[in-house]
Amino acid sequence: MEPRSIVALLTCFAFACSEPEEPSATEAADEAEAAEDTEPTEALRIPREPEPEGPEAESVRAAFEGYRRSLIEEDGASAAGRVSANTLEAYQGFRDLALTGSRAQLEELSMIHRMQVLLFRHRIDADQLEAMTGRTAFAHAVDEAWVGAGGIDRLEVHHVSVRGDEAAANVGVGPRPSPDLFHFVKEEGEWRLDLMPSLSSAEGALRQMAAARGVEENEFLLGMIGSMSGEPATEALFEPPR
Repeated sequence: MEPRSIVALLTCFAFACSEPEEPSATEAADEAEAAEDTEPTEALRIPREPEPEGPEAESVRAAFEGYRRSLIEEDGASAAGRVSANTLEAYQGFRDLALTGSRAQLEELSMIHRMQVLLFRHRIDADQLEAMTGRTAFAHAVDEAWVGAGGIDRLEVHHVSVRGDEAAANVGVGPRPSPDLFHFVKEEGEWRLDLMPSLSSAEGALRQMAAARGVEENEFLLGMIGSMSGEPATEALFEPPR
């Protein structure tokens, strides 16, 4: 997958509204060239000889399918119940920063986390956001169809690797495997999707895309948010509403 496709898919998985509009042919070529210059991290490499799938593999596949179905049906409560505790804790932090975080605090965040905070500010009224928790804000994004169900609907699980209470599923669009992994943890006897490694893996792709465009990080993020939402995203988003 090209970097832009990875970011669109992962941010839609986590908290966005729709895939950004397609880049021009020149932009896509530049971004693809930037991606070729960067080796994927070890965590995202496909094993040359995948380990045999264990007895928990089908449960992991079922967890992925349950999350996919929740997004397609726009069932936010169900989707929030299918992600890990640390994912919801992270979204609680995004919600808190969206309400009160200063520009300096946002500047300390990674690009992908900064994007999540700015998306909260851009898409949810401050009074409404104040009444939410990380869980309910996540569910709200699904209920309002801000999560890209179209993207997840195209994903296929190619291989599942389980080690104790952690698992990783190699996924791709269509029948061809890709280097992309989605991570799961077993909590209270159930497999749940851990979105945080997926967000982290999008960080490098975001930086590649900004560098290929020759723009500063925040300018790039505002442009992407505006493109995804269809509403202008300005520097005012860096000022807390509270």
